[in-house]
Amino acid sequence: ELIDSTKTKMSALARQYENEVDSGINIEIAKQILREEDQFDKKRFREKIREKHREEKRKLKAKKMEANDEEEEDASLPDKINDVDNDDVSEDESSEGPDISWLPDPDKIYGKQRNTDEEASSANEFEENESEAESVVHRPSKRKLVTQEEYKRIRKKQKISNVTYLQADEELALQLLQN
Repeated sequence: ELIDSTKTKMSALARQYENEVDSGINIEIAKQILREEDQFDKKRFREKIREKHREEKRKLKAKKMEANDEEEEDASLPDKINDVDNDDVSEDESSEGPDISWLPDPDKIYGKQRNTDEEASSANEFEENESEAESVVHRPSKRKLVTQEEYKRIRKKQKISNVTYLQADEELALQLLQN
């Protein structure tokens, strides 16, 4: 129901007041009309909000259903892949995890002088770098918070330097005046 509230009055009192031909405005009746119209407006607003919330719930439910469908597809996909891979790969190799044969040999890239601790830390760094690359969120570097004491020290240094310059200028002016 589309209603142009500026042109259509909902209450009977408001319609009756508009149809009367009086000179001037009756403030008491106008107040009463506004109160009645406010009640209708509040009711319309509540209905509008309820409809908005219903729509949001529908969208959220659709997203959840979509996510569940994708999870079910993802869960069934590895089973199909494992069935195909088990023919040409032993069970020991398939239980290790994902296929990393496409990755370059780390010994060729980094050399053979690495300890297991270094390998573990580099693996963690690689995972962190990979997750950072995926997120691509730019965070500016943090700046040091200037405290009041530091600010006072800086101002004091500036005053001292200004005083020394002032003294040097005064000495120069005095020498020029004496000559």
